[in-house]
Amino acid sequence: MKFNVSAEVEKFLEKELKKVEKTLSLHEDYKTEMNQSSFEFEDIKEK
Repeated sequence: MKFNVSAEVEKFLEKELKKVEKTLSLHEDYKTEMNQSSFEFEDIKEK
C-alpha cells in the first residue's frame, strides 16, 4: 500500500511511530522485569 502524503505529514507520522515504538519497548522491558521479580518471589516462597 502506498499513500500519497506530503513530506510534512510523512515526517510527522515517522516521529509519532518512533514515540509508539519507544513506548512499546519500555512496556516490554517493564513486563520482562515484572516476570523476573515474580520468579524471584517464587524462589523465596519455596525455601
